Amino acid sequence: MPGTSSLKRSPAADLNRCHKQGKFIIKQLYIATRHQYQKSPWKRLTIGSKALPKHQFILWLILLCGSSVATKEMGNISSDCVLCGKNVKETMEHMMFAYDYSKTIWATLLQWIGERHQIGSWDEEIEWITRRAASKVRGNMLVFLFVAVVYHTWAERNQRRFHGKMIACTQRIKDIVLELHIKGRVNPNGKKN
Repeated sequence: MPGTSSLKRSPAADLNRCHKQGKFIIKQLYIATRHQYQKSPWKRLTIGSKALPKHQFILWLILLCGSSVATKEMGNISSDCVLCGKNVKETMEHMMFAYDYSKTIWATLLQWIGERHQIGSWDEEIEWITRRAASKVRGNMLVFLFVAVVYHTWAERNQRRFHGKMIACTQRIKDIVLELHIKGRVNPNGKKN
């Protein structure tokens, strides 16, 4: 069971907390009956970030499902990595930052914004970007770029696997920079700054 209800621990104590000055507070009962799940450290990357929604969704899906997203067997489709063209099993760990395509895009974007960082494994990058997301402006930009790299790497993987077409990483970098500039020009109300 992924979560435990706080009512299962002590129902009487939880019900007593739902009363305040002789009034029953439904919100307190709701909180007491909700399952308590472990907080995910990467939540900040997907919820409330300034990244594009379709980029956020792909990252959320990858983080939630882990390697199983890339390695699902689909009929006659090979599970070999289409990004590197080698006989290597396609996993998130391989596609994201172990292979040159995504690593080149990420390194170029980091260099472009003057960020000094030694690119590590998929898990190390998630940990690093989660820590960096705490700063406001710089964190928002880094999260935007990171989420875009993940999305564009995934899009490239799908482009090659299902359409047999290839887009150079330099073009993907240009697309990400353009998306960042467009996003930076539009405020949350949809108006230009």
